[in-house]
Amino acid sequence: MKTAVITDVTGQDGAYPAELLLQKGYIVHGVDHLLKANDSIYIPVGAVHCLANDTDETLHLVEVQSGSYLGEDDIERLEDLYGRH
Repeated sequence: MKTAVITDVTGQDGAYPAELLLQKGYIVHGVDHLLKANDSIYIPVGAVHCLANDTDETLHLVEVQSGSYLGEDDIERLEDLYGRH
């Protein structure tokens, strides 16, 4: 059985993917992280995650990949609250 870790699971952007994944048979673990300017977070390979900006300030996101393979063809886009996949 697949396992998912959802960040900000208490917010609207986290609750929707958590429910969707539960319906698809995933085991879902929810984690809520509040990051401030210049903070960072490590998201492990295979972790399902959702990002949200709950402020009026512009969010600048820098994604850094590491390892021997840096392609994006292995990323699985899940449907979200806004109908994107």
